[in-house]
Amino acid sequence: MRTTMTTAVVAAAGLAVGGLTLPPAQAAPGDITISGPTYPGPGADTAGSPFVSMDCGLTVAFADATPSARYDASIALASAPDVAVEVDQSVVWDEQGTGEASFDCGYRDEDHLLDGETYVVTVVELSARGAVVGEGTATVAYDEVDAPADIWLSSGGERLIDDLPTARPIDLTVEGAWEEGATVTTRVSRLPREVVDNDWEVDEDPFVDVLAQTTTGTPALRFSLPHHLGGDYVFVSVRADKPGKAPVVVTFEEPFEVVTSPP
Repeated sequence: MRTTMTTAVVAAAGLAVGGLTLPPAQAAPGDITISGPTYPGPGADTAGSPFVSMDCGLTVAFADATPSARYDASIALASAPDVAVEVDQSVVWDEQGTGEASFDCGYRDEDHLLDGETYVVTVVELSARGAVVGEGTATVAYDEVDAPADIWLSSGGERLIDDLPTARPIDLTVEGAWEEGATVTTRVSRLPREVVDNDWEVDEDPFVDVLAQTTTGTPALRFSLPHHLGGDYVFVSVRADKPGKAPVVVTFEEPFEVVTSPP
């Protein structure tokens, strides 16, 4: 699932495609062996951000029987192995030729990993001059944590688009359900209006959590805002994690303005 609403954005990874269960990372013969994938957890530092941890995508481990000076990696759809998917990536390794290649889910970009698709990961071994002197490939499947088809904010049954009222219950309303057994983190973070008035000239993290809760089972889907937050801005985000699958991240990218409700 990957949707943008002004609402919201969603992302994730796994191991079952077309009714078949793939062994983790089926590697082609070669000097470089690849294993995995593994998926990022929710523990990333969120200081300076109003959102839940945004880490997503997948990581594979590799080992080279003939260690080299440098390594690079790419990921492509199995149905189009010669066309790399252009997502952010990183490759780290040690002198023994063991390392990891990580690929971001890319849900903020035009090019991104697609739920339910099979991918080919290629790790190449480079000489000191940048020439390719070896490579390894592996097949992985990308399967997201099941998430609602749509998520929006509402109060009293009315869908909220730009503004959030004070002193009223506000619900994260969903169409569908989170996957059973998923751990869901809900974060509602406010930005004081004076920070915006000062053109973001602050020396510290300006975001203050109204709600930050992690549950396995029924997630936190209701919150309220006190009157004194009128004029502030609020960011809303949700993250779902489950072992063996990539996380799903939902963000309402544009902040909501808090409007003081009449008594």
